[in-house]
Amino acid sequence: MTQGAEGFPRLRFTNADVRQLVEAGVMSHKDRVELIRGELVPMAPEFDKHLRARSHIMRIFVRSLGDEFLVASDGSLFLGEDIELRPDLHVFPASLKSDEIGGRDVLLVVELSSSTQRKDLQLKAPIYAEHGVRELWVIDLEAQSGLVFDRIDGSAYAPGKPVGPDDVLAPQLIPGVSLRIRDLF
Repeated sequence: MTQGAEGFPRLRFTNADVRQLVEAGVMSHKDRVELIRGELVPMAPEFDKHLRARSHIMRIFVRSLGDEFLVASDGSLFLGEDIELRPDLHVFPASLKSDEIGGRDVLLVVELSSSTQRKDLQLKAPIYAEHGVRELWVIDLEAQSGLVFDRIDGSAYAPGKPVGPDDVLAPQLIPGVSLRIRDLF
């Protein structure tokens, strides 16, 4: 059991439990939930602005990268037995299968947020850092700004670097890719 913020006990799930729920027809692969430290957390609905920004960033990465890397968009990222996150984009070596990926294999995660920034920064960023995800971009679509986390200090990211709509973002470990937040619109 996990303890909810309001003090009521909750069932704690694992990735294996969720897989069984899907196989039994209780849940679907299409359900918009993430498993965060054993709790099923609903994802916000995806509206036009978010969908278009995610499509644009995906196109930029796919066009810029060769066969050495894979770019997953809204795909599952299993970082522990009770953690399945679905970042808007994550990049990892093409030689790995999705179920073999560990946090340190992920070179970049991008979280696009309009209504989810608090969740992305307070819940998900610490998990990414704890599991060694090398770089995290949290981009606020409404403000056309963001934070770039590219250094882990202990088991947490060092303070993020603020970026604006015209700043050039280029992942540290992925050559040949750059974009401006303004390019996503």
